[in-house]
Amino acid sequence: MLVLPEIVAPAGTPEKLKTAFHFGADAVYLGLKKHSMRAAAGNFDTDELAWAVEYAHERGKRVYVTGFSLGGALATLCALDLKVNDKRDVVGWFLGSPRVGREDLRKAVRAAR
Repeated sequence: MLVLPEIVAPAGTPEKLKTAFHFGADAVYLGLKKHSMRAAAGNFDTDELAWAVEYAHERGKRVYVTGFSLGGALATLCALDLKVNDKRDVVGWFLGSPRVGREDLRKAVRAAR
């Protein structure tokens, strides 16, 4: 069976996300407006993030939420919120993130997988 690689493109803004999917990306990665390593990219607020996930899933695509340091902690919480409250399939890449929450939050994250 032939397994094709996933084509992942950066999506610094909603318009760039649409463009990436239009030109064949299977998935995009994006960050939040604050605390992203790609601060000049424009990035997404929480409402735009919810829209991005819905837009992608309507097209059979994926969104990877990224973050670094405090941005990683915020991305962790946003991804968990989308997964638990909106029942969306969210994958997060969190680099250099401080530990978020206590034992009860850790259990919630594991239960949401």
